[in-house]
Amino acid sequence: WWYRALVFRVASCPCALVLSVPLSYFRGIGVASRRGILFKGSLHLDRAADIDTVVFDKTGTLTHGTVTVADGVDSGTAGAFTVADDRTRSSAAPAVDALHRMGIRTVVLSGDERAKVEALAREIRLDEWHGALLPADKLTALEGLIAAGRHTAYVGDGVNDAPVLARAHVGLAMGAEGTDAAVDTADAVLATDDLRRVPEALRIARRTRRLVWTNVALAVGIKLAVLVLSAFGLAGMWAAVFADTGVVLLCVAVVLLARFPAGATQPADREAEMRSESAEKS
Repeated sequence: WWYRALVFRVASCPCALVLSVPLSYFRGIGVASRRGILFKGSLHLDRAADIDTVVFDKTGTLTHGTVTVADGVDSGTAGAFTVADDRTRSSAAPAVDALHRMGIRTVVLSGDERAKVEALAREIRLDEWHGALLPADKLTALEGLIAAGRHTAYVGDGVNDAPVLARAHVGLAMGAEGTDAAVDTADAVLATDDLRRVPEALRIARRTRRLVWTNVALAVGIKLAVLVLSAFGLAGMWAAVFADTGVVLLCVAVVLLARFPAGATQPADREAEMRSESAEKS
Protein backbone atom coordinates (compact mmCIF):
# COMPACT_ATOMS: atom_id res chain seq x y z
CA TRP A 1 0.00 0.00 0.00
CA TRP A 2 2.93 2.33 0.64
CA TYR A 3 4.16 1.69 -2.90
CA ARG A 4 0.70 2.21 -4.35
CA ALA A 5 0.42 5.49 -2.44
CA LEU A 6 3.67 6.67 -4.06
CA VAL A 7 2.32 5.70 -7.48
CA PHE A 8 -0.84 7.71 -6.76
CA ARG A 9 1.25 10.68 -5.65
CA VAL A 10 3.33 10.74 -8.84
CA ALA A 11 0.46 10.02 -11.25
CA SER A 12 -1.85 12.69 -9.78
CA CYS A 13 0.63 15.54 -10.26
CA PRO A 14 -1.23 18.33 -12.19
CA CYS A 15 1.78 19.46 -14.24
CA ALA A 16 0.17 18.49 -17.55
CA LEU A 17 -2.85 20.71 -16.94
CA VAL A 18 -0.84 23.56 -15.42
CA LEU A 19 1.40 23.70 -18.48
CA SER A 20 -0.76 22.66 -21.43
CA VAL A 21 -3.83 24.86 -20.80
CA PRO A 22 -1.95 28.21 -20.66
CA LEU A 23 0.30 27.02 -23.48
CA SER A 24 -2.78 26.42 -25.65
CA TYR A 25 -3.89 30.03 -25.16
CA PHE A 26 -0.37 31.32 -25.81
CA ARG A 27 -0.35 29.37 -29.06
CA GLY A 28 -3.70 30.84 -30.08
CA ILE A 29 -2.58 34.39 -29.26
CA GLY A 30 0.65 33.82 -31.19
CA VAL A 31 -1.15 32.51 -34.29
CA ALA A 32 -3.56 35.46 -34.17
CA SER A 33 -0.76 38.03 -33.80
CA ARG A 34 1.08 36.66 -36.82
CA ARG A 35 -2.11 37.27 -38.81
CA GLY A 36 -2.53 40.86 -37.64
CA ILE A 37 -4.99 40.19 -34.79
CA LEU A 38 -3.62 41.38 -31.47
CA PHE A 39 -5.48 39.94 -28.47
CA LYS A 40 -4.66 41.60 -25.15
CA GLY A 41 -4.92 38.40 -23.13
CA SER A 42 -6.13 34.82 -23.01
CA LEU A 43 -9.41 35.80 -21.32
CA HIS A 44 -10.44 37.86 -24.35
CA LEU A 45 -9.42 35.05 -26.71
CA ASP A 46 -11.52 32.58 -24.73
CA ARG A 47 -14.57 34.90 -24.77
CA ALA A 48 -14.27 35.24 -28.54
CA ALA A 49 -15.01 31.52 -28.88
CA ASP A 50 -18.58 32.14 -27.62
CA ILE A 51 -19.46 35.02 -29.97
CA ASP A 52 -22.70 34.57 -31.94
CA THR A 53 -23.34 38.20 -32.97
CA VAL A 54 -20.87 40.67 -34.49
CA VAL A 55 -21.85 44.35 -34.35
CA PHE A 56 -20.13 46.84 -36.66
CA ASP A 57 -19.73 50.57 -36.64
CA LYS A 58 -20.20 52.04 -40.12
CA THR A 59 -18.05 55.09 -40.89
CA GLY A 60 -14.36 54.26 -40.63
CA THR A 61 -15.07 50.57 -40.03
CA LEU A 62 -17.26 49.16 -42.80
CA THR A 63 -16.44 52.20 -44.94
CA HIS A 64 -13.44 54.46 -45.52
CA GLY A 65 -15.44 57.63 -44.85
CA THR A 66 -14.20 60.34 -42.53
CA VAL A 67 -16.45 62.49 -40.34
CA THR A 68 -15.95 66.26 -40.57
CA VAL A 69 -17.66 69.21 -38.87
CA ALA A 70 -19.19 71.88 -41.10
CA ASP A 71 -18.16 75.49 -40.50
CA GLY A 72 -21.63 76.95 -40.97
CA VAL A 73 -20.76 78.88 -44.12
CA ASP A 74 -21.05 76.15 -46.74
CA SER A 75 -23.79 74.09 -45.10
CA GLY A 76 -25.65 76.87 -43.33
CA THR A 77 -25.57 74.87 -40.07
CA ALA A 78 -22.65 75.42 -37.76
CA GLY A 79 -21.40 72.23 -36.13
CA ALA A 80 -23.23 69.90 -38.50
CA PHE A 81 -21.53 66.56 -39.15
CA THR A 82 -20.81 65.39 -42.68
CA VAL A 83 -19.20 62.20 -43.99
CA ALA A 84 -16.64 62.59 -46.76
CA ASP A 85 -15.42 59.95 -49.23
CA ASP A 86 -17.69 57.26 -47.78
CA ARG A 87 -16.60 54.16 -49.71
CA THR A 88 -17.32 50.59 -48.66
CA ARG A 89 -14.22 48.64 -47.70
CA SER A 90 -13.40 45.86 -50.13
CA SER A 91 -13.05 43.44 -47.21
CA ALA A 92 -16.50 44.21 -45.74
CA ALA A 93 -18.64 41.87 -47.87
CA PRO A 94 -16.22 38.89 -47.66
CA ALA A 95 -16.03 39.33 -43.88
CA VAL A 96 -19.81 39.35 -43.53
CA ASP A 97 -20.15 36.30 -45.79
CA ALA A 98 -17.58 34.42 -43.72
CA LEU A 99 -19.39 35.29 -40.50
CA HIS A 100 -22.69 34.06 -41.94
CA ARG A 101 -21.07 30.76 -42.90
CA MET A 102 -20.00 30.41 -39.26
CA GLY A 103 -23.60 30.90 -38.13
CA ILE A 104 -22.93 34.37 -36.71
CA ARG A 105 -25.47 37.21 -36.93
CA THR A 106 -24.25 40.59 -38.21
CA VAL A 107 -25.50 44.04 -37.15
CA VAL A 108 -24.47 47.64 -37.91
CA LEU A 109 -24.99 50.56 -35.50
CA SER A 110 -24.29 53.95 -37.03
CA GLY A 111 -24.82 57.65 -36.44
CA ASP A 112 -25.17 58.20 -40.18
CA GLU A 113 -28.49 58.74 -41.99
CA ARG A 114 -30.81 55.73 -41.93
CA ALA A 115 -31.08 55.59 -45.72
CA LYS A 116 -27.29 55.38 -46.12
CA VAL A 117 -27.00 52.76 -43.40
CA GLU A 118 -29.75 50.65 -44.98
CA ALA A 119 -28.14 50.92 -48.42
CA LEU A 120 -24.82 49.69 -47.04
CA ALA A 121 -26.49 46.88 -45.08
CA ARG A 122 -28.25 45.64 -48.19
CA GLU A 123 -25.07 45.93 -50.25
CA ILE A 124 -23.00 43.68 -47.98
CA ARG A 125 -26.00 41.61 -46.74
CA LEU A 126 -26.02 42.48 -43.05
CA ASP A 127 -28.78 40.89 -40.95
CA GLU A 128 -29.77 44.01 -39.01
CA TRP A 129 -29.10 47.74 -39.22
CA HIS A 130 -29.77 50.87 -37.17
CA GLY A 131 -28.99 54.47 -38.21
CA ALA A 132 -29.09 58.02 -36.79
CA LEU A 133 -27.78 56.80 -33.43
CA LEU A 134 -25.97 58.87 -30.84
CA PRO A 135 -23.18 57.15 -28.85
CA ALA A 136 -25.63 56.55 -25.99
CA ASP A 137 -28.10 55.03 -28.46
CA LYS A 138 -25.44 52.62 -29.70
CA LEU A 139 -24.82 51.49 -26.15
CA THR A 140 -28.55 51.02 -25.57
CA ALA A 141 -28.88 48.96 -28.76
CA LEU A 142 -25.96 46.75 -27.74
CA GLU A 143 -27.43 46.32 -24.25
CA GLY A 144 -30.63 45.11 -25.93
CA LEU A 145 -28.72 42.40 -27.80
CA ILE A 146 -26.94 41.30 -24.64
CA ALA A 147 -30.21 41.25 -22.69
CA ALA A 148 -31.61 38.96 -25.41
CA GLY A 149 -28.87 36.45 -24.60
CA ARG A 150 -26.54 37.24 -27.50
CA HIS A 151 -22.76 37.00 -27.07
CA THR A 152 -21.54 40.09 -28.87
CA ALA A 153 -18.36 41.34 -30.47
CA TYR A 154 -18.21 45.00 -31.46
CA VAL A 155 -15.94 46.30 -34.22
CA GLY A 156 -15.28 50.05 -34.24
CA ASP A 157 -12.71 52.77 -34.79
CA GLY A 158 -13.80 56.06 -33.21
CA VAL A 159 -13.87 57.83 -29.88
CA ASN A 160 -17.66 57.44 -29.80
CA ASP A 161 -17.21 53.66 -30.08
CA ALA A 162 -15.21 53.39 -26.86
CA PRO A 163 -18.22 52.82 -24.52
CA VAL A 164 -19.65 50.13 -26.83
CA LEU A 165 -16.25 48.46 -27.25
CA ALA A 166 -15.95 48.29 -23.47
CA ARG A 167 -19.48 46.89 -22.97
CA ALA A 168 -19.38 44.17 -25.63
CA HIS A 169 -18.19 40.72 -24.62
CA VAL A 170 -15.27 41.27 -27.00
CA GLY A 171 -14.28 44.65 -28.46
CA LEU A 172 -12.21 44.77 -31.66
CA ALA A 173 -10.66 48.07 -32.76
CA MET A 174 -9.37 49.09 -36.17
CA GLY A 175 -5.66 49.51 -35.49
CA ALA A 176 -4.34 51.33 -38.55
CA GLU A 177 -6.91 54.12 -38.86
CA GLY A 178 -8.68 53.84 -35.49
CA THR A 179 -8.41 56.38 -32.68
CA ASP A 180 -6.25 55.88 -29.60
CA ALA A 181 -9.38 55.74 -27.45
CA ALA A 182 -10.78 52.82 -29.44
CA VAL A 183 -7.47 50.93 -29.49
CA ASP A 184 -6.93 51.40 -25.73
CA THR A 185 -10.46 50.30 -24.84
CA ALA A 186 -10.72 47.28 -27.14
CA ASP A 187 -9.90 43.71 -26.14
CA ALA A 188 -8.23 43.03 -29.50
CA VAL A 189 -6.85 45.16 -32.32
CA LEU A 190 -6.99 44.51 -36.08
CA ALA A 191 -3.55 45.76 -37.06
CA THR A 192 -4.28 46.01 -40.80
CA ASP A 193 -7.92 47.20 -40.66
CA ASP A 194 -8.78 44.15 -42.79
CA LEU A 195 -12.31 43.13 -41.76
CA ARG A 196 -11.69 39.55 -42.90
CA ARG A 197 -9.62 39.26 -39.73
CA VAL A 198 -12.82 39.42 -37.66
CA PRO A 199 -14.12 35.95 -38.67
CA GLU A 200 -10.55 34.71 -38.64
CA ALA A 201 -10.15 35.85 -35.02
CA LEU A 202 -13.29 33.97 -34.04
CA ARG A 203 -12.14 30.82 -35.85
CA ILE A 204 -8.79 30.96 -34.03
CA ALA A 205 -10.61 31.42 -30.71
CA ARG A 206 -12.84 28.40 -31.36
CA ARG A 207 -9.87 26.27 -32.40
CA THR A 208 -7.98 27.31 -29.27
CA ARG A 209 -10.95 26.33 -27.09
CA ARG A 210 -11.05 22.88 -28.72
CA LEU A 211 -7.30 22.54 -28.21
CA VAL A 212 -7.66 23.34 -24.51
CA TRP A 213 -10.37 20.72 -24.00
CA THR A 214 -8.38 18.17 -26.01
CA ASN A 215 -5.46 18.57 -23.63
CA VAL A 216 -7.72 18.47 -20.56
CA ALA A 217 -9.34 15.23 -21.74
CA LEU A 218 -5.97 13.73 -22.66
CA ALA A 219 -4.30 14.59 -19.35
CA VAL A 220 -7.21 13.71 -17.07
CA GLY A 221 -8.12 10.57 -19.00
CA ILE A 222 -4.62 9.05 -18.87
CA LYS A 223 -4.14 9.98 -15.21
CA LEU A 224 -7.48 8.44 -14.19
CA ALA A 225 -6.66 5.25 -16.07
CA VAL A 226 -3.28 4.93 -14.33
CA LEU A 227 -4.79 5.71 -10.92
CA VAL A 228 -7.47 3.03 -11.30
CA LEU A 229 -4.96 0.44 -12.50
CA SER A 230 -2.52 1.28 -9.72
CA ALA A 231 -5.26 0.86 -7.09
CA PHE A 232 -5.51 -2.78 -8.11
CA GLY A 233 -1.75 -3.19 -8.33
CA LEU A 234 -1.80 -3.36 -12.14
CA ALA A 235 0.31 -0.25 -12.78
CA GLY A 236 3.70 0.49 -11.29
CA MET A 237 5.93 3.50 -10.95
CA TRP A 238 6.84 3.47 -14.65
CA ALA A 239 3.16 4.08 -15.53
CA ALA A 240 2.96 6.85 -12.92
CA VAL A 241 6.00 8.60 -14.40
CA PHE A 242 4.40 8.39 -17.85
CA ALA A 243 1.13 9.80 -16.47
CA ASP A 244 3.14 12.71 -15.08
CA THR A 245 6.10 13.67 -17.26
CA GLY A 246 5.06 11.68 -20.31
CA VAL A 247 1.63 13.30 -20.48
CA VAL A 248 3.22 16.74 -20.09
CA LEU A 249 5.38 16.13 -23.14
CA LEU A 250 2.42 14.65 -25.01
CA CYS A 251 0.21 17.69 -24.32
CA VAL A 252 2.98 20.09 -25.31
CA ALA A 253 3.42 18.18 -28.57
CA VAL A 254 -0.34 18.39 -29.24
CA VAL A 255 -0.21 22.19 -28.76
CA LEU A 256 2.84 22.68 -30.97
CA LEU A 257 1.54 20.44 -33.75
CA ALA A 258 -2.04 21.76 -33.69
CA ARG A 259 -3.32 23.07 -37.02
CA PHE A 260 -5.26 26.33 -37.08
CA PRO A 261 -7.68 27.46 -39.82
CA ALA A 262 -5.91 28.98 -42.79
CA GLY A 263 -6.00 32.77 -42.90
CA ALA A 264 -6.95 35.08 -45.74
CA THR A 265 -4.38 34.87 -48.54
CA GLN A 266 -5.48 37.97 -50.42
CA PRO A 267 -3.70 41.31 -49.93
CA ALA A 268 -4.59 43.43 -46.91
CA ASP A 269 -7.65 45.62 -47.35
CA ARG A 270 -5.78 48.92 -47.21
CA GLU A 271 -3.21 47.80 -49.78
CA ALA A 272 -5.98 46.69 -52.16
CA GLU A 273 -7.77 50.01 -51.72
CA MET A 274 -4.58 51.98 -52.42
CA ARG A 275 -3.98 50.05 -55.63
CA SER A 276 -7.60 50.64 -56.64
CA GLU A 277 -7.24 54.37 -56.03
CA SER A 278 -4.03 54.49 -58.06
CA ALA A 279 -5.71 52.69 -60.95
CA GLU A 280 -8.63 55.11 -60.89
CA LYS A 281 -6.31 58.13 -60.93
CA SER A 282 -4.35 56.66 -63.85
